[in-house]
Amino acid sequence: MDFKQVYQGNTGAEEQKAEPSQSSTGDNSTPPQKSNKFNFRKVSFKKVATVAVPVVVVLALLVGGFTLLQSRRNADKEWDQAVAAYQKGDYAKASEYIGDKDMPKEGERLQAYAQTKLATGKVDEALPAYERINQLNATPETKNIIGNIYNQKKQYDKAAKIYQEVIDGNASFIQAYINLATVKLLQGDKKAAQEVAKKAVEANPNSVTVHELLVSMYLEDKDSPEYQTAVENLRKLNPEDPLLESIDNQAS
Repeated sequence: MDFKQVYQGNTGAEEQKAEPSQSSTGDNSTPPQKSNKFNFRKVSFKKVATVAVPVVVVLALLVGGFTLLQSRRNADKEWDQAVAAYQKGDYAKASEYIGDKDMPKEGERLQAYAQTKLATGKVDEALPAYERINQLNATPETKNIIGNIYNQKKQYDKAAKIYQEVIDGNASFIQAYINLATVKLLQGDKKAAQEVAKKAVEANPNSVTVHELLVSMYLEDKDSPEYQTAVENLRKLNPEDPLLESIDNQAS
């Protein structure tokens, strides 16, 4: 069909003639005909717009979907590379792959993210990651790391609280005693640090490490009976302990 016929009306021979109308006066004149012509430019624009807009939208959605898919594939590849580097202990390389990506919600990626951030000194980003890990699967190891982060941030009260919570939940977790005693010393409370060491020995009497901790807490009080007792107990437990060797060498 001729496109112009649609929008301009039928041509010559096909044009219908108006029937003459009878007036009350008997006038047989034909009334003026209304034009059958359309505004071609206006109608054609609407027609094209109606067809073109959906096509453009579909194309935009297809292109956007492909771009998003490709972006996700690239991100997945970088995460795989980050996890592989983290597993090898190459935190610098893992950090390059992680870049400014958002913290993962779970899984090995979250673990890689947390440890990489901590290892590269980005403690403010590492902290929420380890807190998330602890929410998913609370362990004394993870909680101890959280305490260490607060310690690095010099938020000693928060660090001490975390370490004490670890000890309360697992009295055999020796590292928490060491960390708590260290924090107390950093806060200038030597007596509190000594008390932590004593409790560590009471809870773990066969641990060489906590006996060494107790001795070290009294090194500045060598004339005290607590120091003498601590050294004697350590010597019974581990006669060749390096700390005792150092003490003996200084005494001789």
